[in-house]
Amino acid sequence: MHKILSLYNNYYIIIYITNIIYMKESDFMNTVKIVTEYITLGQFLKLTSIAPSGGLVKAILGEYKISVNGVQDNRRGKKLYPGDKITIKTIGEYRIVK
Repeated sequence: MHKILSLYNNYYIIIYITNIIYMKESDFMNTVKIVTEYITLGQFLKLTSIAPSGGLVKAILGEYKISVNGVQDNRRGKKLYPGDKITIKTIGEYRIVK
């Protein structure tokens, strides 16, 4: 199987597909287990060791682009519930589980 991508300097660029790999979300996403109803974004950053102390949470929230369920949010009091997906650019993706 192959796919012609484009014409470049009178040459066709062709990609041959030999293996198709299927991955589940859990194969590349970190999970954070909680025992309470929710945790705050600040607590999450400390729990995952992204912020080594509570004093650095505010600095990290200001420096990194953090999104919760696809919406950018930098409030340390933002409540995170099981099922929420947290993406921190250049660090990784996390899913809250119960």
